[in-house]
Amino acid sequence: MADSHSKSSRNPALDGMRVVAMAGVVLIHLTAARMSAGPSLLTEVVNALGRFAVPTFMAVSGYLHVQSMSRSGSSGALLSRMRRLVPAYVVWSAIYLVDAAIRTPEVSWTASRATRTVLLGGAGYHLWFIPALISLQLVASLASTPARRRVLLALGLALGAVTVFGPSQIAAGEFWTWLGLGASALFDRTLVAMLLPYALGMAVADLPSAYGRWFRFAAPIMVLAGFAIATTIVWARHDGTSLWVVENRRLVYYCMTTIVAFIVTSAAVRDRRLFGVERLAPLAPLSFGVYLIHPLLRPVVLDWLPASSLPSWQWIPLSAIALLTLSGLATWVLLRIPYVRRTLG
Repeated sequence: MADSHSKSSRNPALDGMRVVAMAGVVLIHLTAARMSAGPSLLTEVVNALGRFAVPTFMAVSGYLHVQSMSRSGSSGALLSRMRRLVPAYVVWSAIYLVDAAIRTPEVSWTASRATRTVLLGGAGYHLWFIPALISLQLVASLASTPARRRVLLALGLALGAVTVFGPSQIAAGEFWTWLGLGASALFDRTLVAMLLPYALGMAVADLPSAYGRWFRFAAPIMVLAGFAIATTIVWARHDGTSLWVVENRRLVYYCMTTIVAFIVTSAAVRDRRLFGVERLAPLAPLSFGVYLIHPLLRPVVLDWLPASSLPSWQWIPLSAIALLTLSGLATWVLLRIPYVRRTLG
């Protein structure tokens, strides 16, 4: 998603991280199709590594939110983001509702059902991210000072504990009944889980520059450690081995992905370079559009390259390249159409 500050002030490492995070989400959705056709160790490992994508994007967004508030004030920063996110969510929710109506003609899509689907972020399986980001930015706009950001971080830690130890879904029946949308609505814990990486990203802006050398040293170690732990969990589950990290994988995944997101964001802010991802910065304007569009094009890729047509080590890179390329080209074209580009971030 494009930020409002000028190109001269952009951090290429952060832009590159957004591109990598977007590609990670695409890999999650592709490997999910592969696992439904027949799970394999490699497919499950790639899917697990994709778990680092969303927390990393949230941490980067939190840091950029503070930068935006320092330039435009909390209300100006919030208004700028709402102008981009709300139209994008409304338009793409409508597009995915039409797509769902075409794919599932047996479902009766009443106005009440469509409204409830949009409000719950379910028009597309990936669109939950936008209302989650809107909610986080509404809360974060109150944290305009370092002291308030520390309070927000404490709240993020508390909700993180709910994420790890609480139920997988939180009932919100009375509120939705008041809206006339039914009493069985549920909030997935994903929303509250994302406050901690977002708040940590905001905290990066308040850290002394003296920590920069430590973060540059720690970033590659933490990334490798995170990938190694995620791979170990998948391997142990696949092999039927009983390990502590497997039995407590919700805790391990959440803590590891959040810590890695915080450290790599801090390293990118201090150094403006990170593992060469800064070379991907020119693709950053396409990243949000690719995220929005790729589920529409995923069936095209799966028709051309069925999930069971090749071994995993061949199918995963080929299908990922095909889907990212098609989605990138579609985004590039749409960004050149007036008004349409406003719905692509």
